[in-house]
Amino acid sequence: MSALRDRTWWIVATREMSVKVRDRGFLVSTGITLLLILGVLGFQVFMGTSAREVTVATVGDEPRQVLEVSTGLAEASGEDVRFAPRPVGSAAEVRALVLDDEAEVGLLAAGEGGWELVGASERDSDAEIWIGAAVRQTVMERNAAAAGTSMAELAAGGEVSYELLEPGRPTGMTLYFTTFVFTFLFYFSSLLLGSGLATSVVEEKQNRIVEIVASSIRVRDLLIGKTLGATLMALAQIALLAGVAVVALLVTGRQQLLEQISAGLGWYLVFYTVGVAVLACVFAAAGAVSTRHEDIASTTTPVSTVLMVMMFASLLASGTLKTVLSFLPLGSVMVMPSRLVSGDAAWWEAAAALLISLAAAAVVIRLAERIYRRALMQTSGKLTFRQALRLTD
Repeated sequence: MSALRDRTWWIVATREMSVKVRDRGFLVSTGITLLLILGVLGFQVFMGTSAREVTVATVGDEPRQVLEVSTGLAEASGEDVRFAPRPVGSAAEVRALVLDDEAEVGLLAAGEGGWELVGASERDSDAEIWIGAAVRQTVMERNAAAAGTSMAELAAGGEVSYELLEPGRPTGMTLYFTTFVFTFLFYFSSLLLGSGLATSVVEEKQNRIVEIVASSIRVRDLLIGKTLGATLMALAQIALLAGVAVVALLVTGRQQLLEQISAGLGWYLVFYTVGVAVLACVFAAAGAVSTRHEDIASTTTPVSTVLMVMMFASLLASGTLKTVLSFLPLGSVMVMPSRLVSGDAAWWEAAAALLISLAAAAVVIRLAERIYRRALMQTSGKLTFRQALRLTD
């Protein structure tokens, strides 16, 4: 009997996992999240690889040569931009095409050897950069030939080198994207885990199944099993999502981005596991103090509110506030990994934050276990957490 009791928590955990694997809501949410990750990465790849063709209304043959040079300069710089001439007979027709949105921009001779770009309501940055560079190059070549010299002689001593002080450091957009993904995944999976776990506990109370189970195993073992099963499933879900994201980054040639976030990804999984385990106990306790499905919303609201506040604080915080949040339980899950990615935090800071989270987890899990154990067999009405703590075993 003692051998069976020693394994009862694992039996409960495996049952929870088997039920979760067949749960439609869990499967649908996992699939949707996977599609979102792949969609975001696919969009970035598309935007990075899709060529842009700029239609330029022109008059005469000389602008065509300028546009050819513009396209060559853009390609030499790694920009996939092509400038396609749209020849017309007069400057008035050029302006008409631009106003009718049949051409993105117009290129006209402005007199005295100058040129004029024509736009409808805003500047086209690609045209301004590359056509402007092509015009300058063409004019300099012509002037150099007239002066009996060459472009190489004119450009001697004008080379500009580029030194990167911190090559490979994540950009601001990368850091924000990393913080958003880490925060959103933790918030979303925690709510999904919590609502499912609380609902499961309430159903067992309503169907009187818990009374039968509690007569065979300890209530503490039941809580451990349910919490462990939910935590393992949440960890498997996040590992699957992370794995798919890593493969997608490798396939799309984003190895540099993967190298930049790898420092925070491992720590994120560790913090995520601790945070989810604590929240699983708290949501199980919230389900234990409820007796009907209608009670779940009110009993889980405090936890959901804390999660929401931490989510917005993590996304909006900066400076000292962000540093403080990275050491707070739950906040460390959302903020510390992004600080590691940015290089603002050392490994020992992450270790210290993890120890703080573990210490807080021990206290919260102990209180949640006491609430769960004392409220689970109460089926006469909804309890508050404080009332549950006053009950006797």
